[in-house]
Amino acid sequence: MKPISRAARITAATGAAAFGLLGFAGTASAAQEAVTPFSVCSPLGCDAQRVDGTVEYLSGQNRARIVVRLTDTTPPEQFLVGKLELGGWLGNQNWTLQSNGQSKQFVLTSEEIGPASLAVSACTNPPSSCNKVSVPVR
Repeated sequence: MKPISRAARITAATGAAAFGLLGFAGTASAAQEAVTPFSVCSPLGCDAQRVDGTVEYLSGQNRARIVVRLTDTTPPEQFLVGKLELGGWLGNQNWTLQSNGQSKQFVLTSEEIGPASLAVSACTNPPSSCNKVSVPVR
C-alpha cells in the first residue's frame, strides 16, 4: 500500500475543514429566531390609526422582543391606545402604549415567561372601541 501523498493529505484536510465550517454555518442559520409580523387597525381605519410591528422569540432567554409602531393621524381630541398582551407558560405580561396624533416606536422585552402568543389591540379613544389580533410567538 502506497503512502498518501502530501498534496492528497492537504486536500483531504482542507475538504474536512470546509465541510466542518459548512456544518457550523447550517447550525447557526437554524438557530436564528423566527420573527412574526403583526398589524391591526383601530375602528377608525388603517389610514387613521394603526398598531404594527414584529415579535421575536428569544429561545436562549425564554423571552420575547417586540418592536411596536403606533401610527396616529387623527386630531388631538382622539388618540390611539395600543394594548399588548403576551401569554406564556410561566405567566402573562401586558403593556399599554398611547399616541396622540403622531407616530411612535417602542422596543419591548418580556420577562422570562416562556412566551407563546401575543394579542395586539388598536383602540381609539374617545369613544373607546378596539380591534384585536392574535399572533403566535414561535
